[in-house]
Amino acid sequence: MKMNEKKSCAAGACRTVNLKRPAHRAGPPHKKITTYIAPLAPPAKRGRQHPLSVIITTIFMILFSAPAYPAEVLPLKTLIAKIQETYEKTKDLKASFLQEVTMKSMNRTEKEEGVFYFKKPQKMVWDYLKPKKKKLVINPHNTWFHLPDDRVVYLQDTESVLKSKLTIKFLSGLGNLQEDFQASFPQSDPLNEEGNYLLRLVPRGADIGMENLSLCIDKDSFQVVQFGFSDTYGNTSRIRFRNVMINGGLPDTLFNFKTPPGTEVFHMP
Repeated sequence: MKMNEKKSCAAGACRTVNLKRPAHRAGPPHKKITTYIAPLAPPAKRGRQHPLSVIITTIFMILFSAPAYPAEVLPLKTLIAKIQETYEKTKDLKASFLQEVTMKSMNRTEKEEGVFYFKKPQKMVWDYLKPKKKKLVINPHNTWFHLPDDRVVYLQDTESVLKSKLTIKFLSGLGNLQEDFQASFPQSDPLNEEGNYLLRLVPRGADIGMENLSLCIDKDSFQVVQFGFSDTYGNTSRIRFRNVMINGGLPDTLFNFKTPPGTEVFHMP
């Protein structure tokens, strides 16, 4: 199939057509589903932020879903070593999430929530449930972005989507927190008023597409309570997690997508 073509499926039948938005869908085709981490700007008419902007949260869901340790203030080096140990032992993960994204260019904050799934290597699902349903599915071969209200799905090779070497390392199970980030406690206090850890991470490389990350870690369970970051475009994201389940044995079939009948498939370069 040529790069400027798409597959259209309706009632179980599929056909190859030119990758051109139909007359009843005004505006240009969706931009390609790609970038390392920095958020994509979708069509202005829709004003949506592409969910790939939160792929980086996968790394820190894994890193900070640690077992309980004594409730004492650990030295930074010790804390990072325990987090790294947990990351290496985590095979899969499931959690509910609440995401708040502020887009600087539009001066608007959007809130969304849903369920997140992850499995090594390079498998994840962001299943958005509110306020509108949408789903991002990634496995080592393909990436699908499904917008059920529009009855479209965007399909792209995962290699084209995950361009950040750092992201690929962590999603493949090869990441090293101490080598890949500069970690520090806030100058004022390593703990907040509730006694949870506060951390600031600065990527050592520029290909991750964001400047810094701020994290709040539960003092007892060492799970992430809140996670925030800003990207190079001035957009900010904040994600909160709950109901975290680790190493539950998620099936590989969860990380594939079957196109619903009547849904148009756009094959992106």
